[in-house]
Amino acid sequence: MASLGGTAQNAVPTMSTEKHFVCVIAVLCCGLNTPACAQAVTGGDNAVPAYLMRMERLRVGEDVCVLMNQSGQYRLERKYPSTTQVFLGSLSPAELQQLHATLNADGLQKLSQSQIPHFLVSDTLDEVLIDIFRSASVQNLAFNTPESRKRFRGSVDPLLRWLDGVQKQHHVQLHEESASHCMPPKASVADVAAREPHSRATSLPFLMMMHTEHVNGGFVENRCVIVYPDGRYRREKSTQRFESTRKVQAFESTLRNDQVTELETLLDAQPIRSLQHNNLSNTPFREMELTTVAIPRGESVQQLAFSSSFGFAGNPKSAGGMSDNRGLVDHEVHLIQPLQHWVKGNIERDKVPALPDPQATGCRPIP
Repeated sequence: MASLGGTAQNAVPTMSTEKHFVCVIAVLCCGLNTPACAQAVTGGDNAVPAYLMRMERLRVGEDVCVLMNQSGQYRLERKYPSTTQVFLGSLSPAELQQLHATLNADGLQKLSQSQIPHFLVSDTLDEVLIDIFRSASVQNLAFNTPESRKRFRGSVDPLLRWLDGVQKQHHVQLHEESASHCMPPKASVADVAAREPHSRATSLPFLMMMHTEHVNGGFVENRCVIVYPDGRYRREKSTQRFESTRKVQAFESTLRNDQVTELETLLDAQPIRSLQHNNLSNTPFREMELTTVAIPRGESVQQLAFSSSFGFAGNPKSAGGMSDNRGLVDHEVHLIQPLQHWVKGNIERDKVPALPDPQATGCRPIP
């Protein structure tokens, strides 16, 4: 799942417990957390954005997204396990005016990501991303479970109904190969640099972001860290049991220059620099560990995912196929051990006090 407030994909592995299925919300390095597409707003500070909004809803078996421009023309995509449908359409002036009214409602305009709770565990896969191109910035809202939307139903439900309705409009269907995940074209790095000269310390949103999630039965532990070019970092540790309150610890401090240099050296070294690995478990499991890493590389973000899972059933037609004593181990995870050791030695061992009353951010980048 992709977001304009970040290009991070969200996979939601399904964890099998004794009597029910629990969705474990595993925040991957390429979706809700990585701001690689915020440059899609064209023009200067006072220019009208080319796009009006992007919206996406991910549910079991279906991922629907739409990208709407200011004139009312839109791209709609529906992704299923075996195919992707791509459509072009256009709203009437009255429909576009109504959409503007919905987007400009006071409650929605004032809503920020910091107000939205983030759940590690849910019994339903139903994730919603809303990106609204305001005149001065992009408003990015991510609801990773139905529970996270409850307090804001008055603002969000009208858009969910709109998304359902726009799929019933008359469309022109395109070839599946033209699918873009409803992402607007990004401004090139050269163009951005020409408009906004800046130093290396501000040219990248962050140096590295790492998430590690461990799932065992109905319990989830999530650890994340984000490091910025100027040495600032944030580390979070969250735990949650199914149908219980999430517990959060957060730590912030600034690294020394030599520590930042050491991390930059690791990120630019082989095999990490050219590594391509996106291993995600998509079968019910009893226990899983997932590690994801995001590293900005010029115009794109290098996205790595490593997962090992245990306690899932195999082929029911085979002898012993329904037993849950099977496991899959990711043997490539050792490739990122230098980064994991750096995080442990330079951040996790940094004796800084925990922040009072922290809010879980998932280590989302901030300016």
